[in-house]
Amino acid sequence: MGFTRVVTPRSPPTTTEYSHGPLEGLRGRIELRDHPNADRMQIGKVGMYQVVVARSNGYRDGDLIVFAPVRAILPEDLRGEYTNADTGKSYLVGADHDRVGQVKLRGVLSEGVTLPPEYVTAKLGVRSLDELTPGEDLAPRLGITQVRAARADEHGRAGARHGVRRPAPHPRRRAVRDLSRRLHRG
Repeated sequence: MGFTRVVTPRSPPTTTEYSHGPLEGLRGRIELRDHPNADRMQIGKVGMYQVVVARSNGYRDGDLIVFAPVRAILPEDLRGEYTNADTGKSYLVGADHDRVGQVKLRGVLSEGVTLPPEYVTAKLGVRSLDELTPGEDLAPRLGITQVRAARADEHGRAGARHGVRRPAPHPRRRAVRDLSRRLHRG
């Protein structure tokens, strides 16, 4: 089973930014299997992502779904859908509980969330998900944004060229580094 996403040519981000990107709003078919440690959950695969879904969602193998991967920021009207009814704990991360994060549910990693079909169809003004254009980036229409982190420089230092200040090394490490440099100059 394949999935469709829009890949737009764009230069790599250089700072943390909030943008509509090609990863949000994936539309694809879900492949389901039983969860080994939970009767009320299933493990789904959407493209290259694994997601844990509740059986109560009613998904069947091969159903067309809309999916938000890790680092997607969900709109405010959708955030309440991702709260555990028993514990009241949100499955979303971040200070505002608005960001999709990796979460382990009963020992199985979930790399995103499925969006409720009723929400998607109502928001987009269509009767079913089958009416959506294949390859269309649904993120802007659904109000989903994505966090993009600062790129690392050629030495692997994140944000070094981009005005992000790194903390100074521990004083003992600095002393060892300086001593090593003096010895090697020789």
